[in-house]
Amino acid sequence: MSSRYTDKKLVDSLVQKHRHRHLVGGLWDEIAGLQLKTVVRHGLTPGHSLLDAGCGSLRAGHLLISHLNPRNYFGFDYNDSLIEAGYRAELDADQKVRCPRSQLKVADVTQTLPFERRFDFVLAFSLFTHLDRESVSNGIKVLADALSTDGKLLATFFIAPDRTVDKVTHKEGVVTFSDQDPYHLSLDEIREIGLRAGLSSVKDTEFTHPRGQSLVVFKPNS
Repeated sequence: MSSRYTDKKLVDSLVQKHRHRHLVGGLWDEIAGLQLKTVVRHGLTPGHSLLDAGCGSLRAGHLLISHLNPRNYFGFDYNDSLIEAGYRAELDADQKVRCPRSQLKVADVTQTLPFERRFDFVLAFSLFTHLDRESVSNGIKVLADALSTDGKLLATFFIAPDRTVDKVTHKEGVVTFSDQDPYHLSLDEIREIGLRAGLSSVKDTEFTHPRGQSLVVFKPNS
């Protein structure tokens, strides 16, 4: 697994310069609102539990914490400094009560997660777009194990027309690759990865992302 987010020294240095919003891709309010709106459209209620995979500096988290009942939001990220910056700068006192810092963990999505429970919803927005195919496959398996039996995994990807395409230009001129960050996958590849993890999947045709990512919804096979 290799992307700019695995360079902890780089991430730490940018966090120290108060660039935690920039580090997670900018468009802070727009993407946060899109994430909340999307997961609610897919059935999220305040009583559900949610795991934010690659929660970063809590771009979505600061809205989800307020939407969910207290202690129902959990998150993890590869970089503790990014989590800490978001927790300090983006949450008010009430939100910190609703989501204790202990519910935000440092973890690698391709490894066993440090949560001893399952979740009704798992979000992975702009996470797999920075990981190679093998890491995506491992990560989907890990997140599948974190789902409740009727849970949903909502994950975004850059989509290539087929698995043979090496380079694709998306909305706003974003260029993705088969072998370097930012990565793309074909829908067939995503479907196959899901099936190997025991998940069925469908592309959400209503989802519109400002940089051209697509949303795929995974559910455990019945």
